[in-house]
Amino acid sequence: MSGKAVKSRDEKVLEEAVTLRRVLGRRDLVLLFVVAVFNLNIVPSIAANGGITIWLWLISLALFFGPQGIAVIELAHRFPGEGGVYLWAKEVFGNWHGFLSVWCYWTNNMMYVPTVMLYFVGVSVFALGPGYARLADSKGFALSVSLVLLTALVILNIVGLGVGKWINNVGGLGTAIAAAVLIGLGIVVAARFGIAVGAADLKVPSDPRSVLNSFGGDLLRACGS
Repeated sequence: MSGKAVKSRDEKVLEEAVTLRRVLGRRDLVLLFVVAVFNLNIVPSIAANGGITIWLWLISLALFFGPQGIAVIELAHRFPGEGGVYLWAKEVFGNWHGFLSVWCYWTNNMMYVPTVMLYFVGVSVFALGPGYARLADSKGFALSVSLVLLTALVILNIVGLGVGKWINNVGGLGTAIAAAVLIGLGIVVAARFGIAVGAADLKVPSDPRSVLNSFGGDLLRACGS
């Protein structure tokens, strides 16, 4: 054996973490989480099922978001290197599981990112006014604009996460402003016309099919968003 001491895995991970620049602060992570999870587009369809959907959100907070936050904090402290889920799976289960995790993540984004691009193009066309609404049905326009947007996003993130993070920050702030406006309108309507939702609306139906339809429909719409 050579005179050089062989570094342990934990030392290598710690050394890598020290060389990384922390460009995402707490505010950036909160805004990123808002962009990734908080979706106002499904509010009308969820509201159509009534107050029963509140129980769905409480269950999601207790069984998904809470445990997810605890798991991410713990794993990030144990493996502070770069790579996230890929690094965690690789360090704990080996190279194959690390590859499998990043492959599944990549294939998911391969379908998700084009959907977001097309959605953004469609919404922006209608936001420009009735005169541009016809462009929503133009495949060539949607494809070209989506490719330009995707290229711009890729370049910004290649330049550095310190620059690319502002895309998420702007989106998170926009979502927060839209949510505040929506909540404000609800408060105004409730003050003028009263609240129509009562305790009976929060009761879970005794018919299992009704529960399945309400919860299952919300889950499918949320996953599809």
